[in-house]
This record gives sequence, structure tokens and C-alpha cells, in this order.
Amino acid sequence: MAKTSAFCGQGACNIFGCNCDGGCRTGDWSRSFKQRNKNYGIDVSTVSWIAFPIYVQPINKSSSRDFSQFLYHFTIETKLFLLLIGMCCLTIVRQARAECCTSFEEVTFGMERGICEAVGGNLDDTACQVIICADGVARKGAYCGRSPCNIFGCNCDGGCLTGDWSESFMEKYRQYGIKIIDISRSPYF
Repeated sequence: MAKTSAFCGQGACNIFGCNCDGGCRTGDWSRSFKQRNKNYGIDVSTVSWIAFPIYVQPINKSSSRDFSQFLYHFTIETKLFLLLIGMCCLTIVRQARAECCTSFEEVTFGMERGICEAVGGNLDDTACQVIICADGVARKGAYCGRSPCNIFGCNCDGGCLTGDWSESFMEKYRQYGIKIIDISRSPYF
């Protein structure tokens, strides 16, 4: 008898593969498979199982179906598994609300005095270029957080650096006579 659905129930199952009509199929899976297919010369040398630890104790069909009774019938392993999934979901939601420090400005500028490297920039053809954070200082690392951030540039310890971007840059390094040629902010806002 070939499997006709995504689950191994005797009959129709819900979308999670639970509460199947007639219960779950039982038996020695690989031996049953070999016996049913012995005429085809199929050899089963390795068996792999793919399953989630969702085990539900039988429910009396005449009992009320309120949520507390529904949870009561889950085994402890299933409850722990669902708790773990819930904790992962909360972590993702918490992270989704976190402040992200991915914005930066690429400033092209000229200098009346000094060299580009004195303000954290590099000479590019005839003008200097630097990538700055909101505080007007050259970006150190991949993001503009006060302290380390996660791999997405969010949830930085201490939040994001603050300031007036290129205005802060010009004020901080006014002794060099900075003349801004072009500003490109990313992401745009």
C-alpha cells in the first residue's frame, strides 16, 4: 500500500499530520516495505527517520475541546518543543523591533590644509572620500553603532551614533578647511 499523503496516518490527517482518522500506521517500517516490494528486488540497507517531536496522547472524542484540555494531552516533550519554538519566535520579534545602525554617508570633499587620512578619508583621483556615521567621524567597522551590533547591524549595545552627519564632520574638522563636494546617504531616508 503506497503512502498517499504527506503523513503516515491510517486515514486523513490535519495539516500538521496529527489527529489522523484511524490513528498512525504501525509496524516495522523497513521490513514491511521490503515484504511489500520483494518482487521488485528492493534492498533496504539504511533507514532514515524524519520526524518532529510532536506526540499527542489519545483524546476522548466525547470530551470538550477547550484549549486547556487540548494542551493537557500533549506530552512533556511536545510542550518543551513548542516552548522552544515560541522562544525563537519571540527572539525574532524582539530583534525585528530593534534599532538598526546601517545608515552612513559617503562624503566627497576637498581640504585647504592637511591630508585626507587626517580625517579618516582616502584620496580618490582629485578629491578626498570618507564614509561617516551620524557623529561626523569615519565609520569603523560595518555599522554605525556605539558598540558591537548583531550581524544585521541592529540591536547595537548603546544604540546608534548620533549627530548631524556631514555638518558634524565639517564642524569636527574645521581646522582642515573642509569643502564638501558631494554627499550620498545610504540607505536613503
